[in-house]
Amino acid sequence: MLTLTLIRHAKSSWSRPDLGDHDRTLNERGLRAAPQMGRWLAAHGWAGENGPGLPDHWLSSTATRTRLTAEIMAGECGLPLTALHFDRRLYLADSRELLHFVRETPVCRHLVLFSHNPGIEDFANELLETGGDLVFKTSAVACLTLPQDEWQWLDFGTASLRFHTWPAQLEQDA
Repeated sequence: MLTLTLIRHAKSSWSRPDLGDHDRTLNERGLRAAPQMGRWLAAHGWAGENGPGLPDHWLSSTATRTRLTAEIMAGECGLPLTALHFDRRLYLADSRELLHFVRETPVCRHLVLFSHNPGIEDFANELLETGGDLVFKTSAVACLTLPQDEWQWLDFGTASLRFHTWPAQLEQDA
């Protein structure tokens, strides 16, 4: 069995209209949410007897907002930044592109993927065996369990949901 954690980047800033979309950074809310989600994942989402444990492979879009989200969350989980891998193909990828990309993943048991909407949301919902209606707000996380033993066999309609949350949900549950 494999575990796939999908994460949408934290809230981005629109304060610099001179920057292209790929280069937008995080706003104040994003800079608060990314560490909050990283701490929660390390302490609750991935931890414990029933948790899948920390991911052993981290992939992120090269967009500034996504890269920063990944770096902040990895830091909150105690991972060195050298554990992160960045790929331009994840920038605004649709669900089919994400499927093909994940199928290329090297051997690992738990993969985390940082990307963008609508692709990451569509990808999560299409992976779920029951279909899905997950909503990926900024900083949203969905952790999926997959029956496959190798990433190359990943297919739509085969995953089950471990958990799905986002910053406002965590605050509401507190």
